[in-house]
Amino acid sequence: FPSPHEPAWRFGVGDRVVCNVGECWRPGVVEMRDEIDDEADEFALFPYVVRLDMTGRQIMVPRDQNECVLAEACFGPRAETAFLTPWCRGEEFELSEPPPLRFEQGA
Repeated sequence: FPSPHEPAWRFGVGDRVVCNVGECWRPGVVEMRDEIDDEADEFALFPYVVRLDMTGRQIMVPRDQNECVLAEACFGPRAETAFLTPWCRGEEFELSEPPPLRFEQGA
């Protein structure tokens, strides 16, 4: 059957993404594309099936839009953004001190 998403998929199988799961964003890997929605009254496809890193659970992404799914970002070794990388990977972490401000306060 023809896919309504092809050729406009933003992510391929194996791509790392972060998904909006309601209360937060969780990182994972795209495992499938165009999965049939068995619960829809009419024929419908989920653009992506993603396996979440933290739980191993598979979720269906309802729409290929930024409010649902984004490419995972690696924030690199810069001191002011290094604390974000573990968060994006879903790792447990604590901030020992707040990240430095890029601008002076009150200026």
